[in-house]
Amino acid sequence: VGKDNGLLGLCSRLGTDPQRGLTNPVADWSGRVAQFGENQFEERKLTPYWRFLLVQLKEKIILLLLFMATLEIVIKGIFGEGMERTEAIAESSVLYATVTIIVNIAAFLDWKRERMFEALTKRLAASNLRFIIRDGKQMQVTDQDICVGDIVSFNAHMAAIISCDGILLSGQDVKCDESALTGEPEPIAKSAEKPFMISGTTVNAGKGTMLVIAVGEYCIAGKIKKSVYGGEGGGELSPLYGKLDAMATRIGKVGVVCALTAMIAILIWQYGVHKSTNYKQLMDIFLQTIGILACAIPEGLPLALVIALALTSNKMSSENNLVKTLNSCETMGSVTTICTDKTGTLTTNRMTTRAA
Repeated sequence: VGKDNGLLGLCSRLGTDPQRGLTNPVADWSGRVAQFGENQFEERKLTPYWRFLLVQLKEKIILLLLFMATLEIVIKGIFGEGMERTEAIAESSVLYATVTIIVNIAAFLDWKRERMFEALTKRLAASNLRFIIRDGKQMQVTDQDICVGDIVSFNAHMAAIISCDGILLSGQDVKCDESALTGEPEPIAKSAEKPFMISGTTVNAGKGTMLVIAVGEYCIAGKIKKSVYGGEGGGELSPLYGKLDAMATRIGKVGVVCALTAMIAILIWQYGVHKSTNYKQLMDIFLQTIGILACAIPEGLPLALVIALALTSNKMSSENNLVKTLNSCETMGSVTTICTDKTGTLTTNRMTTRAA
């Protein structure tokens, strides 16, 4: 700012007039967007329904249920006789139906909430209006209509939120609340010595104009948002689902060990102790082993978990706490440590003398 004729030189390099602003409409809008970016984040494509289904089908407990249903219907359906085939079809159908209900409930709720949040975000963006100066006239625009080089007018009453980074051009007793960035509640006075207006902060005193120098993901608030939300949906398991996956693994291992132990014991008893020569019973023994393994799987646990989380999310929504994914309902319940700033957050930055 202190070089090349200061602010006037910077305005000249950005092709704007400090009093009249840019032209309306902006003649080189596409060039400015290409060079400096837009004052919005790239719109993320909504996740299709089948992807939500795929995510649910990757859960270990779901895979275990599908494996057992398929194994039972293949083994007993091919090698079983009469009633065994009927039982295999009935039991496998129940397992398939349970899995279908579980994955569709969870997928539908996540699919519905993603679209609800998208609609809410667009509605909020359309309602956030800013004051800018173009061709010497003040006009109201949305955040996405602001570009680098614009002159933004702000005040502490109607246009207090700073949506992009800028440099103070003129102002009267301007003070900004930068606690969202620093955690300190004291307002920061803005002047020619401290002219930088930071996105994401709030003007709580005075009024003035500023020159926009960074927008979108290139401003301070945009960089923070990108670093925090850029990796959203990375696939990290919530605590409860992590425990459920670990339990499914243990159930699989213990179930296999118990089934094999039972099969070996039956074989020793049948052909070692009693010296049986009826080898046709081997298939019956194998089918009994599969039955033991199937009994070890809690078919109703995933369904009960999904229904409980769904009811919890609906309860939270009724209390104006919007839930984007089901997992978040139980993630906060597993929090053991919260790191927070003290001054101005947990305390009011005031001290009272109790004794002297």
